[in-house]
Amino acid sequence: MEKVFRAKGPEITNKLGSLTGKMRQHRHAVSKTEAILQRKVERLRTLVAEVDKLFADAQSEIDAELARSK
Repeated sequence: MEKVFRAKGPEITNKLGSLTGKMRQHRHAVSKTEAILQRKVERLRTLVAEVDKLFADAQSEIDAELARSK
């Protein structure tokens, strides 16, 4: 036979309060992680833009050198 658990009002309130607190902590952790990832993405975008510029500059110099050598 299955045992039925019947929580009383204060027990339910305490459990609900505990779960609510845990949910807030998880939401905060997710928000914090999302902010960190967003900053990393922005830094990577900046780095990629700098590397692209360096490649473009190097390609220009290579093309100029090849033109002079002909």
